[in-house]
Amino acid sequence: MMVAYASFEVVGIHNWKEAKGLHDYLSYPHRHKFYFEVGVKINKDHEVEFIELGERCKDFIENRSGLAPSIVNYDGETLSCEMLVESLKGYVKEMGYEVVYVKVSEDNENGVFYVNDSQFGM
Repeated sequence: MMVAYASFEVVGIHNWKEAKGLHDYLSYPHRHKFYFEVGVKINKDHEVEFIELGERCKDFIENRSGLAPSIVNYDGETLSCEMLVESLKGYVKEMGYEVVYVKVSEDNENGVFYVNDSQFGM
């Protein structure tokens, strides 16, 4: 299997209201640079223009999803990396691509990685 991928970054602010104990500071709004990477299945050369894929995904996160710059959804709640992965995965599927993986990390350190298990015979 061949995978085309695109990556981009978005600065945003979010919080985890339920954070308690040692990590209660996460309950307050805080800034991150969110790093995104999306991989889609391809079968031939230039089937997916990965520059366009990255630009469209970044536009979705920054402008059309209501997520950035505060990484807030339409209900006023901030989104976790898990929620960002699900949102981006859904958008890429709507674009007509077969999603192999979606990765979102905070400050390029920790995050969430979705893998389409069916792509690997799992």
